[in-house]
Amino acid sequence: MRTALAAVLLVLVAAASVVVFAPAALLDGRIAEATGGRLRLADAKGTLWRGQAVVATPDGRLRAPLEWRVDPRALASGELRVALSPVSADGAMPRGRIVLAADALRVESVRLSLPAVGLATAASVQGLTAGGWVEVDVDRLALARDVERGTARLAWQGARLALPGRPIVDLGTVQATLAAKDGALRGPVEARGGWVRVDGEATLGTNGLQLSVRLRPETWATSGERAVLAAIGTANADGSVDVAFPGRPR
Repeated sequence: MRTALAAVLLVLVAAASVVVFAPAALLDGRIAEATGGRLRLADAKGTLWRGQAVVATPDGRLRAPLEWRVDPRALASGELRVALSPVSADGAMPRGRIVLAADALRVESVRLSLPAVGLATAASVQGLTAGGWVEVDVDRLALARDVERGTARLAWQGARLALPGRPIVDLGTVQATLAAKDGALRGPVEARGGWVRVDGEATLGTNGLQLSVRLRPETWATSGERAVLAAIGTANADGSVDVAFPGRPR
């Protein structure tokens, strides 16, 4: 009996050592698989237990530093609780907590700031680039098969879009406030402060972010500026343009 018990203890110790000391780089394959290759983990340091890395797109246009720490006390209750903390000394985001249980995922007070370059990539408009930063604030989000509860606030600061050789589309600040409804986070989107007004709806769920908006140029917008909007989406008779995100290749 003692021999069998000793063998079991050795196995448990070995398994724990793998979790604690396994290199953080092992997470790269899991993230790539979960996102269909759209995101990778670069410059990983530390271990699965505690480490830091950069979440990036394969082309390197989007890079977000990330540092994590697993709370060992939560393992006893069958949960994997991961705390995100600022990487830089200036306290830049991300920060918050992510909890993974057997049948659900919870996001608790997560704040994240990312460059907006990835938005243009998903829009599938050839040559389109995006500027500014997107700040994301998610609170009490609970996911099982669908979104069960939670809220999210998105703010695209200094929002702008550009096509080669054409005027820059200045959107000012784009904001969305989302709440749980019908298995996803849903809510209105609006933008003010630029030469284009934006109104529409956003949906954030297990399939990612979906956006349906109408762009309305201000009365003083030039013909060249209006032509840029027509190239981005579907033009209407009143001069407005409908844009879906992610969109179809154009």
